[in-house]
Amino acid sequence: MRTSIITLTGKITLAAFLATATPILAQESEQETSSEFTVSGNATVASDYRFRGVSFSDGDVAIQGGIDVNHSSGFYAGVWGSSQDEGQNSIGVDDGTGTIITVDSGDLGNVEIDIYGGWSGEVGRGINLDVGLLYFYFPDATQSIFNTAPGGVGGAPILVAGSTDTPSDFFEPYITLSKTFGPLEANVGANYAWSQSALGDNDNIYIHGGISTGIPSTPITLNTNIGYTDGSLDVSGAGNYWDWFIGAEYAVTRNLTFGIAYTDTDAPSINDSTDGAIIFTLGVSF
Repeated sequence: MRTSIITLTGKITLAAFLATATPILAQESEQETSSEFTVSGNATVASDYRFRGVSFSDGDVAIQGGIDVNHSSGFYAGVWGSSQDEGQNSIGVDDGTGTIITVDSGDLGNVEIDIYGGWSGEVGRGINLDVGLLYFYFPDATQSIFNTAPGGVGGAPILVAGSTDTPSDFFEPYITLSKTFGPLEANVGANYAWSQSALGDNDNIYIHGGISTGIPSTPITLNTNIGYTDGSLDVSGAGNYWDWFIGAEYAVTRNLTFGIAYTDTDAPSINDSTDGAIIFTLGVSF
């Protein structure tokens, strides 16, 4: 299941405080059905919705939630959604003269919906594999935020006039390997989006790694993650950038979790966009 930056591999909210955006298994209980399927869900209130270090809610509160269906064979499918702030995204681009400027790069609407499916399981020596396909969908978007083309100074994208006909949805396969070392759980993975219209007909790769550990005899879990973006989803104007976060989760009850994390990027600092931020989350699983 997906959540946003506190526990994880690509987004910031409860089960994954950034990374990823790889579907992240949040802390949640599972409701067994009469077959080999289990169903689980989650809901989160986040003080800011960060995706790979970048705010998608303009620094404002976001409401998020998802549901997953898992089979005993390891196959799973799910959907996750979040509120966001339309037109909040900015990007550094070459204005055609060699000058890098910051522009409002499009209107993604007020809602993001992610649909995903894959397989997760042990592949030997305590190593777990999670592989699947993720689909990003923005139902009320009016223009892609990725209307840029390569060729700018230093590899920066060149701004291209947008169109209300430009699609904003795209696919992204992912793979993550994880292993437990005593009290530590480490993961490393990659998400690759091939050339698609919403990405300005360019590809993008996101590589990430993280560590999580519980503090003995306490309901506290510590999480940290670092990620590297190279390609069309760059927000730095240089063609690539790093993001990272460090945070903690406190299990208030079995199904209720409070989280706090700090996230930042090495992209040019833009207030309520790429700047460093402290994120608070309150999530429930069922």
